[in-house]
Amino acid sequence: MQATVEFTQESQARWDATWRDLEQLAALGKREAALIADAGRRGVARNFEREESPDGTPWHPLAVFTQRERTRLGFAAQHPILHRTGDLLRSFTEAGHPQHVYEKIDYHFGTLLLVGARDNPRTPGRIALLNAGGVTTGPLLGMPEQGRALERYMNRGGFARGYNVPARPFVGWSDAAVAQVDAQARAVVNQRVERAGR
Repeated sequence: MQATVEFTQESQARWDATWRDLEQLAALGKREAALIADAGRRGVARNFEREESPDGTPWHPLAVFTQRERTRLGFAAQHPILHRTGDLLRSFTEAGHPQHVYEKIDYHFGTLLLVGARDNPRTPGRIALLNAGGVTTGPLLGMPEQGRALERYMNRGGFARGYNVPARPFVGWSDAAVAQVDAQARAVVNQRVERAGR
């Protein structure tokens, strides 16, 4: 037995409208995407404010050498960590910053938001080094004079070449930030469902 279903013009129009409505439920508008991206930016800012990784692990304290260097340059010796001029933080949290990355990509049945920062061309690899840690291989963080001075200092004392930078994860969201972004996204979808049901 074979059954055939044919749409009338009216039923085909309703069917098409239903699928368009479903597609729009998951796609974010410009304003909605901006609200969710702002919640994400606040999550990264929280990591800097609390000086801890997204999972709540406190950042490693600054080395004595770094504390002395900060004092010599006119900054507070110990805190805030990863925040001398504030440029790194602003690159992740301020939409107008030249190194800030924000992209909204619409797909069939959804939207992908990219929010973050890219390295300044003068300091390649800086974000990865400060976030994940590692050993410097050239001028320290793109600052040739400070890098050479550090290298001379370390080599005089018989230390291995390079400076070990401990991981201080700041990229990512805490559980609270994830919950905030999730709540914002759910509010957008719920609002859309209510509008579609009218």
